[in-house]
Amino acid sequence: LQDVWISPSAGEMPQWLEDSAVHNGICVLLKCNQCCEEQWCLGVEADNMCQLFGIELCAVELVLQQSENSPFFLLLQHHHEAMQNLMGHWPTPLASTVHYANQASEALSLAKSLSGVSLMRELHWLEPVICSWPSDDLTDNEEDSSAFNKIRSPEEGVQELNEVLLGDVLEGDDTNDKEGEIEDQRVILPVVTLLWQLPHVRPTHNIHML
Repeated sequence: LQDVWISPSAGEMPQWLEDSAVHNGICVLLKCNQCCEEQWCLGVEADNMCQLFGIELCAVELVLQQSENSPFFLLLQHHHEAMQNLMGHWPTPLASTVHYANQASEALSLAKSLSGVSLMRELHWLEPVICSWPSDDLTDNEEDSSAFNKIRSPEEGVQELNEVLLGDVLEGDDTNDKEGEIEDQRVILPVVTLLWQLPHVRPTHNIHML
């Protein structure tokens, strides 16, 4: 109260009263702090609006995919279109259209996962690229292809299946004989004689059933 009292106060006068530059500087600093606080509040509000948009759109998408809500399909469809139109009005520098598009895609995927509908993967087709080829290179390629055709085809060098199998058997016998000779040199195996006899079949008598 001494700074604004009608009677002069004893002691040194504050600088914000004595010097106008100090007073203006203090006001500017307070305004900057207030602007930063207001910007933070606007950012929080923009984030809340973006999240609210995603929640509402997810709820509408989920209700539309449920068969028991078919009597209200027309009203829900109008509400869904109104929610999509908000994507063109609500974006701000603090929450761009990219944020709202991301919220819309996440809301759609969440609604499909909650309803049990399988997600469809989007296919992005690439545009074909046509390259011009010089005529000189085409003639060279034709000559190379004709020379390649003169080469013996791989089918001519393929042996018959019976020949291949017979060759494998013969080679296998040779290797087995060599291995057997080496094993005979190391281990002496006993001689086993196998005798085969035909079984004696007794004649069966006719059995008369009473």
